[in-house]
Amino acid sequence: MHRVLISAAIFIIFGSSFPAMRAASTDDDSPLSFSEKDGTSLVKTAFDATNWDDAQTMPFRLSARVKSFDEHGKATDGQLTLLYAAQDRWREEIKWFGSTTLQLVVGDRTWRKVPDQETLPLLHLNAALELYRWITTDQGSISDSRQKDVQGTSARCVNVTFNIYSHREICLDVKTGLPLRIKDASGASWATVTHELNILQDDYLPLGSKRFPHHIRYSLNGETILELNIDSVTLLENPPPDAFTPPEQAGSMPWCPGEKPPHFVPGGRPLVGWSPVSSNRSYAVLTVGGRPTSEFSMVVFDVGSDGKVKGVKLYDKHSAIVPSDYAAEKLRGVTFHPAMCGDKGVEAEFFFPSPRPH
Repeated sequence: MHRVLISAAIFIIFGSSFPAMRAASTDDDSPLSFSEKDGTSLVKTAFDATNWDDAQTMPFRLSARVKSFDEHGKATDGQLTLLYAAQDRWREEIKWFGSTTLQLVVGDRTWRKVPDQETLPLLHLNAALELYRWITTDQGSISDSRQKDVQGTSARCVNVTFNIYSHREICLDVKTGLPLRIKDASGASWATVTHELNILQDDYLPLGSKRFPHHIRYSLNGETILELNIDSVTLLENPPPDAFTPPEQAGSMPWCPGEKPPHFVPGGRPLVGWSPVSSNRSYAVLTVGGRPTSEFSMVVFDVGSDGKVKGVKLYDKHSAIVPSDYAAEKLRGVTFHPAMCGDKGVEAEFFFPSPRPH
């Protein structure tokens, strides 16, 4: 399972790529604005500088400290090591929660060994690590561009509209052109999910033409769920001989560069959604065909190359597997467009997270 498909689930809901909703800003807006063309150019430059998963990136070793926060704000510390030899040859290892999570891509297969309770934290980690995937105007248009003060730094902020429920604000340092903050939200006003990435130190680690932020804080619905502190990024020289050997008991799936993840067929049956929090309920409820099931923090679909669901896993807010025959049976009937490698459908997993309760 390629990390791209894991993190993409945060942004791809009901077939809409990188959804977001206009987020209110508490920063003072400057009357100075700039053109849509300038905004598009600024975002593209920032994307190119922070996109480390491309053919131009030099092989590197990244070391970072991770803090994952549960729903009570309790932190679990971890250590991340990423060995990147090429797009089709990399290894990600995270030591946390008393065990080790491994993800590898070797050739045309991706391998993953992840305990169930670490699946949701891994989703959050890869969303922060892949900062560049938040920096895009693809499938959207710039609705507003202004100069603002962000955490005491002068920034150019670009608002991107994808559809009536989907907006994003990308704020870039005026001096460096690199990201300072990205604000997202998705869904209707009565069930809004907000995501926010803040780069807490405006200095970036250089590697050739690429830039890696020192410190990222990832918040969901106003609560910090993960902090990533990148300590070093160095050239990868003489990696261990077995670094790219798939571990025993690891699952694997097809993979290719630029693989497009599966997504829901719009208007498909049964309809999948979330019943939002309310005055007498502090959590969101998964609905299938308009009927509520139970409290889940995430659903993982195993989507076949034909778009049919082969299996379903349901997780609670503690990242534990929840047995629910009713929900699993209904969810197996959900229809998808399959993941694509070029013009070929391939098997992949699709992660569907819920709004996190306040």
